[in-house]
Parts: sequence; C-alpha cells; structure tokens
Amino acid sequence: MKLTKREKKLLIALGCIVLLYGYINFLLLPQFMKLNDLRTSISNHESIIGENIHSLDVLDELKGTYEENLEKVESYSSEFFTSLEQSKLILLLDDLTRQTELEIDSINFSEYKKEEIAGTVVNKISTSIPFNGSYDNLLEFLKRVRKNKKKIIIKDINVINNAENLISGSLVLDFYSVPPLGTRKVNDGVINGEFSLKQDPFKPFEGYIDEFINNQDDDNFVYNNDDKMDLSVSKDSTENSYIKDPKEDVNKEILYSFEELDMFFVGNPRSIEGSINIDNNKKQGIYAVKVQYDFLRQRQTNIANFVFDNKKPYIIIQPEYISLMVYSYEKSDHRIGLVLKDSQGDEYNVLLSDEISWTEWNTLQVDLPETITYPAKVQCIYVQNNTIESKTNGIFLLDNMEVAYRNTLHHNYKAKDNITDSNKIEVDQNLLN
Repeated sequence: MKLTKREKKLLIALGCIVLLYGYINFLLLPQFMKLNDLRTSISNHESIIGENIHSLDVLDELKGTYEENLEKVESYSSEFFTSLEQSKLILLLDDLTRQTELEIDSINFSEYKKEEIAGTVVNKISTSIPFNGSYDNLLEFLKRVRKNKKKIIIKDINVINNAENLISGSLVLDFYSVPPLGTRKVNDGVINGEFSLKQDPFKPFEGYIDEFINNQDDDNFVYNNDDKMDLSVSKDSTENSYIKDPKEDVNKEILYSFEELDMFFVGNPRSIEGSINIDNNKKQGIYAVKVQYDFLRQRQTNIANFVFDNKKPYIIIQPEYISLMVYSYEKSDHRIGLVLKDSQGDEYNVLLSDEISWTEWNTLQVDLPETITYPAKVQCIYVQNNTIESKTNGIFLLDNMEVAYRNTLHHNYKAKDNITDSNKIEVDQNLLN
C-alpha cells in the first residue's frame, strides 16, 4: 500500500503530537508536581521557623520572668536559715559573742515548732540564754544579733542590776528556717551534718576558727584571737611515740595519728561545704582521715578548715620541724597549711605547701616560727585557693603529723601525752619557762 503525500504529513503530525504528549505528561508534569511540593514544603518550613522564632521570644520572656521571680524568692528565703541544727546555732552564738565580753554559761533549746508567716510555713526554735556582764556588753551583743544576715527575733529580755555596774539576766532568741526555694541547697552553717560533734553541746568549742582578715599577706598571716590557751594535758593519756631517725640526730614524735575521727569542718565563707571521714588507705597505722571540700564557686578567698575538736596536737617545746603526710588524688594550685595557737593566745598560720604539686602520698615538712611561745596547740589544717581561677574542690588523705626534736633537748622531760582533752591536769610550770 502506498501512502500519499498527505497521509505521510498526517502521520508525521500525529507522531509529533504523541511525542509532545509524552514529553508533557511524563517529563514536565512530574517536575511541576515536584516544584509545587517543594514550594509547599518551603512554606511549611517558613511557618515552622516563624513559630520557633516566636517560641524563642517567649522563652526569653519566660527566662526573664523566671530570673526576676528567682531573685524575689532568693531575697525572701535569704532572710531565714536553711537549717536549725543546734550545733550550727551554738557556733553562730559563739561567733556573735566573740568580740564582746558578755558571759554566756549555757544555751537552752526549745522543741521545734512550725509557724505561718505571710502564707509560708516556717520552722522555728527558741533559745534561752542566761548571761552576765555589763550593760554595754549586752548592747553590743544585741547589736550583732540585729545585724546578722539571717532573721533572729529577740523575743524576751530579763535584766537584773547587780553591784559594780554589772548586770545579769536571760534573753530568748527565736530562729526561723525555710528550705532553699528554687536554688541549690548549700550549707549555711559551719559544721557538716555527717560529722561526729561534741558529746556535750554546751561545752565551748576549743580552737573555733576566726575568719581570715582581709588584705593580709597569706604567707605571714596571723589570726587575731584573744582567747587564753588552756595549758593542760590529759590524765588518761598514753606515752608519746618516739621514732629515732637514723639519718639525723633527732627523735620524731607523733603528734596526731588520725586513727579516729575527732575533727569538724569550718568553711570561710561559711557556705563552703566539706566532709571528714575515716579511710583505710593509710600511710602508717590502721586508718587515715579523708577530707573533702567544695568551694561551690570561685571567689577571691576560699578556705576549707579541718579543725581538731576534743583532742588537739600538743607541742611542748620548740621542735626542729613539723611534718604531715598528705595523699593527693590530683595536682592543683591550692595551698595547705596549719594554724597553731601558742601559750600567749597568739595564732600562727604555718604554710606547709603553696601548691599541690604531687599525687599519692607525700610528707610535707616545715620549720615553725621562732616567735611561738610554747606549749602550743595545733588548731586546724587548712586548704586555701591561690587565685580566683583556682579549682573549686579537692580530696585529700591525712596521716601521721610529727615533730622532730634534737636529742640534747628532747629528753629533758617526760611528757605524758601530746594531746589535750576534756580531762585536765595542770602542766608542770618548769615546762612553761
């Protein structure tokens, strides 16, 4: 069959139409559909971005509102104590009376109670305090109570006028506490709750750590404390432990073996947290003492004090040196030292090391100042930051604290013990000359 010229043209036209249809239907239309889908997706994502930007704006507003409310909450809760532990209140009252001559013989605590103040339920405890002293002493004490950062209510005062311009009487103070609201709970006192405290809570804490004086040279710092030193030793104590050093003509005496837990923690500032525990990782003997501290944040001055409680290391005469075994888990730029109190009531800051440059056990050894008047007691071991950028925490193990005496000087006497406690007898006056 032979196609005419016209039929050929029609077939060519039909083929072009089929090709055009296939191109449009199978190539252009899918692309247009994808393009529409992309446009829809872009529109949806733009909508999501707009919602996220709005959410971020709302979040910033909420954050601002939260911080504003948090400041109000902290301002409100900062007026109250976070804990009403009697040991903390005893130390607070001791702190309030330190620079006055008001004599307080005892502190009597009431039962814990709950009261509602401005719609908030708070805990309350009252203390009854009998006192003796002058009128000016009482006014100074009340002034310090009113200036305390935490709310203390002077509920009642009874005063009796005695002879020679002296007064006596009693006063009642109310303490209030609320748990920290919206903030991290920190210890507002100076003793960690884990510690073993004095069995008699009304016995004065010997060697209570005064706050470090500002703008003093840390290496030569001397505490200001007018308390008199109790020159006494234990009746029930055992013989001193002497160790002959073959390399030197000296005898080493163990002042404190850290075999028992008779220490408590004092932070400066008081918000610093710390703990003291017995540990089996010892250098000598059976146990060592593990001390931990957390400065919580960086400050110009952070000091963790680990204070000897009932039994304090006791030095009779001038030694050749004093040493302390310290186990460090890591290096840091914290300094470590001792605080000594001599028979004149003067306190000395003795630096053992100006940085923690070792790990594991190391024996720190230092000569004591010649100005110390003996007998003397070691009040505490302290750790202090060197700079504001120093790390904020640390862990150490403490073991044998020793002093070394020259043989020609050391055996002129027979001391019964190098530790003082609550059972006292007077020291031989020949040792004080």
